Amino acid sequence: MHYVERGNPYALLFHKGIDFVRGRNGAEGIRGNKKRMAHCNGEHRGSKFALARKGADLFQVFHGKIGGIPVNDLYSTTEGKTSEKQSDEAKLGAQWKSIDWRRAEREVNRLQVRIVKATQQNDYNAVKRLQYLLTHSFYAKALAVKRVVTNDGRKTPGVDGVLWNTPAKKMKAVLSLTDKGYRARPLRRVYIEKKDKKKKRPLGIPTMYDRAMQALYALALEPVAETTADGKTFGFRKGRCAQDACEYLFTALSRKHISPKWILEGDIKGCFDHISHDWLLANIPMDKSILKQFLKAGFIYQRELFPTEEGTPQGGIISPLLANVVLNELDHWIESQWQCNPVTDNYSRRENAAGCPIQSHA
Repeated sequence: MHYVERGNPYALLFHKGIDFVRGRNGAEGIRGNKKRMAHCNGEHRGSKFALARKGADLFQVFHGKIGGIPVNDLYSTTEGKTSEKQSDEAKLGAQWKSIDWRRAEREVNRLQVRIVKATQQNDYNAVKRLQYLLTHSFYAKALAVKRVVTNDGRKTPGVDGVLWNTPAKKMKAVLSLTDKGYRARPLRRVYIEKKDKKKKRPLGIPTMYDRAMQALYALALEPVAETTADGKTFGFRKGRCAQDACEYLFTALSRKHISPKWILEGDIKGCFDHISHDWLLANIPMDKSILKQFLKAGFIYQRELFPTEEGTPQGGIISPLLANVVLNELDHWIESQWQCNPVTDNYSRRENAAGCPIQSHA
């Protein structure tokens, strides 16, 4: 039986009529042959009101429990679990609202600048270390979650049906992002109509957690991709848009006597759907185990699981970045097959210098 003296923050502990400090019959206590005396001023020494020792289990000084219920909850009008849950949600919501987003962007940008410098020096060991620091940074995780909960798809759940629609859930997501034991869940496959076409485009919708993980690792991969990218690519790049591509074309075509006479337009059929997984795993400078989870997650359509053997999912946050890295390697291959005129900045076949197409992605 346990006793708590009202008005006294200390706990008194008894077990089967014998206190843990000393037996009532004056014999030694149950902890050993040596008599154990309570730490007190002598007023209650040897009595049932002796203070419990520091090592006593079940009761803790100032934080006692009776029957597994906190002492304070015995004298409250609400249940302890409910109040603690509400208190935790309030604390998490307050933490999310108190995040300094400008500081978060500065800290992440500082690491990204270091990644760019290491990439320019071809020091990929340093790139790997800096990417690890960034993906384990609190501010990077916060920005990744913010990107997920502020884009157009924030109200579209994945296969688990989970949405991060409260500040507490957003903060809890920030604290839960980790690469330890990470396994990506299958995508939810939907089909959307193409403009002026009868065919529909397949779209894979990841879960909120997988989207945040993709956004987190995109922050680490983007500096490398931007540093090694071709200067004449404009699609899915930060700070660039279709208008920039139009301006580049206008400048290239408006020069007298040296402007190209031919423009070749090409379209890659099913670009996202047919990118080689083996090539991505061998050439993308990021954590291979995480990348493999992104690529091999599979998708669920009409309650049936299908594996993914090639391609990157349309709808994933990191998919456009991966496609840009692949297209950048395509640019390098074109440069190996064509020669560039330094005056006109145009490409021509090495065997036949007559053709002068402009190569640009938009």
